[in-house]
Amino acid sequence: MIDLVYILCPGHSGSTVLGMLLGAHPQLATVGELKVVPWSFRNDESCSCGVAMSQCAFWSDVAKKLDASGMDLISDQFRTHIDNRDTMTARLVAGQVGEHLEETARSAVLQLWPPARKYLKDTLACNIALMQTIMELTGRNVFLDTSKDASRLRYLAKSHRFKISVVHLIRDGRAVAYSLIRKGVDPRTAAKEWLAEHEQAERLRAMNLSDTRWVQVHYEKLCADADGVLASLCDFIGVRAEDRTLDFRSWDSHVLGNRLRLSSGKEISLDERWRRELTEEPLAIVEEITRSTNQRYGYA
Repeated sequence: MIDLVYILCPGHSGSTVLGMLLGAHPQLATVGELKVVPWSFRNDESCSCGVAMSQCAFWSDVAKKLDASGMDLISDQFRTHIDNRDTMTARLVAGQVGEHLEETARSAVLQLWPPARKYLKDTLACNIALMQTIMELTGRNVFLDTSKDASRLRYLAKSHRFKISVVHLIRDGRAVAYSLIRKGVDPRTAAKEWLAEHEQAERLRAMNLSDTRWVQVHYEKLCADADGVLASLCDFIGVRAEDRTLDFRSWDSHVLGNRLRLSSGKEISLDERWRRELTEEPLAIVEEITRSTNQRYGYA
């Protein structure tokens, strides 16, 4: 079984910063969001090392090792994630995490529908091959995936191919909604997106998935005491806490996902612009939707 650390959260919650901090640990192998690797490779996206993936020696080595094992990273058949918009099969496998009865029905249909089982089996095989290849090339023994997606975590956990440690990263819903609003999302949709992602996370935790351990981390606490949070996470994951570092730019990273990976900044700071820039009407809408869950997570 592969030791897998999975960061689970809505977008704009700080997973890139946390992933870079953890990725600087010499026992943790990561490329950020594993789910985007094939798409990024085929579209020649920029690697965090500063060059396009086609020019990156690390990704060239990954592609060569996969090719030697009979897998083609550039092929449309190589996938590490299931986009639930693609087909009925994909929607079945990767739809949002539902309540208990819905998930029981999903599992039953998967058992009875051979195309869906094969689709899932092939996706898992690509994930496993890519993780093992990256760990071999980096010499690290625990894999970190910052993909965030709850439905992805569900099918990884149910495969029984991974020993999973879940880091449920939580950030004030008003801050997350503000980030989405700045991108043009309307306040109600932004708030509902944050809420839906955490509801899925809580449903997953309630499933008591075997071989899955769980810890909650608040992004605001990470910014206030990064060293203390990292020490606790190292103990939780089972890696040497004394090897942690706050210099998340110190390692030879090849990370994909959020554009923060391409910046040169080293400072870990809390962005609370929402407090002064989120005007009265959108703030009221966001608070109406997020209040109950926000308060349960400790936000006033």
